[in-house]
Amino acid sequence: MKNNDIDSRYSDQAGASNDRTEQIRVVGIVAKTHAPQASQLLPEILEIIDTNGMEVMVSDETSRLLGSSIQGRSKADLMNLCDLVIVLGGDGTLLSLAKLQGKKKVKILGINMGYLGFLTEVPISEAIQDLQAALKGKMYESRRMMLRTELERGGRSKNLDHVLNDVVINKSALARIFDVDVMLNGERITTIRADGIIVSTPTGSTAYNLAAGGPIIHPEMDVIVVTPICPHTLTNRPVVLPGDMVVEMQIGRGDEIYLTLDGQHGFPIADGDIVRVRRGECYMHLLSPSERSYFDILKNKLNWGKR
Repeated sequence: MKNNDIDSRYSDQAGASNDRTEQIRVVGIVAKTHAPQASQLLPEILEIIDTNGMEVMVSDETSRLLGSSIQGRSKADLMNLCDLVIVLGGDGTLLSLAKLQGKKKVKILGINMGYLGFLTEVPISEAIQDLQAALKGKMYESRRMMLRTELERGGRSKNLDHVLNDVVINKSALARIFDVDVMLNGERITTIRADGIIVSTPTGSTAYNLAAGGPIIHPEMDVIVVTPICPHTLTNRPVVLPGDMVVEMQIGRGDEIYLTLDGQHGFPIADGDIVRVRRGECYMHLLSPSERSYFDILKNKLNWGKR
């Protein structure tokens, strides 16, 4: 695709493109090592970045994929030092960066080499033209709310990772229900008896939340969704809350209960533990073509309107 074609396709963002171009000086790359398409696409991506006169950094795994032709850096370094990070992989690869998001406004361009690809929404067939547009500052930038999680045990609290999708409390193996006391801003609301409970961001509403019967929320809204997993009482339905509310969940009696953050890592929690979830201080900034709306993605990924 020629440059003038790119300018036409992404012209909706032309008014803001100059400032965004000035901000991109260092570009990071995080590639899924088991995706053969990644190794095929990397040389062309590196050439485009070099042609634009920008510095490139790659993750340790990506460096090994390149045969160590470029020294690898930690993902934390990339999120601290880069202005734009290109993700070659699935949604899980992108989510691995969420916990590393600080207050630096890092743009993320996700190229889908996984399965569904709600977050890494750029198809391989459009990867190069979308990368060129991103480097020129001609992509739509979606600011995504994140959640901060805190675990209180025995009166002592510990801050856990930020999440982009969801915080999940559920059973590890046996299909037994357990009790969770739910409090909002310190007020006890109800006790949910269920297989588990999901606290989701709008971005995560199309992940586990959707599978558990929760609502689809536009990803740029400022809300928190609380969804029981297979509740014992059918009137315990998903609830959409203002984004500034604090959700507290105190674990009742149960065996082998786990807390999972963004599906990336989890650990056991005990009777009496309190999991506290609130809106995070930072946001993730995902790039997509200005011509593609969120509802286009839903129609494509969920086959809306097809018979």
